[in-house]
Amino acid sequence: ASEHGLPIGGSEPSLSPYPMPPISPNRPRRMMIETHRLILREWTESDLEPFAQICGDERVREHYPSTLDRAQSVEWATRISEHFRQHGYGFWAVERREGTSFIGYVGLNNVNWDAPFTPAVEIGWGLARETWGQGYASEAARAALEFSPRAYRSAASPLPLMKSGSPVTLPGPGSWKVST
Repeated sequence: ASEHGLPIGGSEPSLSPYPMPPISPNRPRRMMIETHRLILREWTESDLEPFAQICGDERVREHYPSTLDRAQSVEWATRISEHFRQHGYGFWAVERREGTSFIGYVGLNNVNWDAPFTPAVEIGWGLARETWGQGYASEAARAALEFSPRAYRSAASPLPLMKSGSPVTLPGPGSWKVST
């Protein structure tokens, strides 16, 4: 159980100084999507350190307002968990089937800023730089879209889907090659 007393996605003991956000006890545990090369799964405490490294990478966060430190990364992981709990979809932890280590996140998220196209659902991703150019973002995004049709029914009217590698600015060159 997490420091909040709720079950977390994973059974390994916590060695991280960054507590994993709670995952709702009302959801089935260990939700997972498998593709040919990837596994999209619930987050575990062991994901928080590599997630913080990804969030602190200036190239990965090039089109975000800033990089995130460890505390901000944990705060964002908490919001990701809460979004999943509330909506039944969100950003999945992604790992390669071969190697089983966290390489980033991919999934759907409600757009929570004011823009002419909102309300909307974005498809977003953030992958460790060493995994770029291998088609992982496209592969994982397709799987997340197939799994998450309720994202389209989450509001009274159909929501537009915004494809973006960045929540604030136009997608950068790393996102231009990504197709779903």
